[in-house]
Amino acid sequence: MRLLLTFVTVLAFTSVSPHACAQEAGPVGLWRQTKIDWVHAPKEIGKEKTGNAGIMRFGADGSFVLVYASVIVKAGFPEVMSQGDPWTIYRGTWKTSTDGIHLSYSLLYRDIPCEKCPSVQTVILKRKGKRVVLQGIAYQPEPALAPSFEATFSSFAAQVQPPS
Repeated sequence: MRLLLTFVTVLAFTSVSPHACAQEAGPVGLWRQTKIDWVHAPKEIGKEKTGNAGIMRFGADGSFVLVYASVIVKAGFPEVMSQGDPWTIYRGTWKTSTDGIHLSYSLLYRDIPCEKCPSVQTVILKRKGKRVVLQGIAYQPEPALAPSFEATFSSFAAQVQPPS
């Protein structure tokens, strides 16, 4: 009985908190760039603004998508992806480790051709509080944008072949 009580006591003081478990699971979900140069619509259109942003989607299966596109915010409506502006889409994989979140991705699609498109990129994201940082740009979770993102890019990304 004493051995069982000791085991339970040790387990109680060494168990991992639910919050720590969530961090171990990784950054699953949608993350949007935090600093955006917003352009406000004229007053006659209403309270609407648009801006170019990086949006990262971390799949539970280890898939990764990075999209550079315009987002639109209109008072009283959820944030949405713009359908009429240029897109740049990267696809790859992610995994967590003790030193950060390892990403490996390559260009999948770009509206505006590039002379020398980057090949496979491998980087380590660092967490800073509730944010992650990619190439000096902070991203934060943005679950409200997920329905628009999924509707716009999921089927598209599955159909497009990476440039050769």
